[in-house]
Amino acid sequence: MSIVRIAREMVQAVAMLPLAAKVLIGRAILAEFVVITQWEHLTFRSPPAPVTLKATISPQKPEQRSFSFPEAPAAEKTRAAEVEASLAKRMARVFIDEPNVEANGSIIANGQAIYLYGIKQFDSKKVCTKASGDRWACGLHAYATLRNSIAHKKIICDPKTILSNGVSAICRLGATDIALTLVRDGLAELDGNIVDAEMVKAQAFAKSQKLGIWDR
Repeated sequence: MSIVRIAREMVQAVAMLPLAAKVLIGRAILAEFVVITQWEHLTFRSPPAPVTLKATISPQKPEQRSFSFPEAPAAEKTRAAEVEASLAKRMARVFIDEPNVEANGSIIANGQAIYLYGIKQFDSKKVCTKASGDRWACGLHAYATLRNSIAHKKIICDPKTILSNGVSAICRLGATDIALTLVRDGLAELDGNIVDAEMVKAQAFAKSQKLGIWDR
């Protein structure tokens, strides 16, 4: 049976079918035709895989800031070095072979004034009044005692603080604290900020015995 005859018989059979059946067959033939002719243009894609978002947090180091300070001029460096050297010299132990006592109780050594540490500066012109009412030259007495006790003798002074007009120092004649002797004899008064037990005890003794300036 030839293909043409088969096709003719199929057409005759379809023609005898109801209209609804003809429409369904026509649609089926049309769909098959489209698939055959457009196959190479049809692509079947699988649904895209879900995308997983990952957040990466990298630790950040704190911002480093550098500061460059201007370098001091050479003249200022030289001046600072001179001041430092001067302070070191003033605070170094001083050996005095021929002590020279001034009227205000200072001792001159190497061109600088040394005041006895722990006592108030005194004035050789000061006059005090005793409990009896008698006036006496307490300042001159203190000055003369200090000058005569160290004249032509070697003393050693250890600076403690720098003053506007010199330095204060603990000065000793041998093992004897010169300021302590003046306080114990009632010829000098302690500074208000002195808490040294031995110095405080010496002044308390002079007061209890009404010695020197404490006889009032």
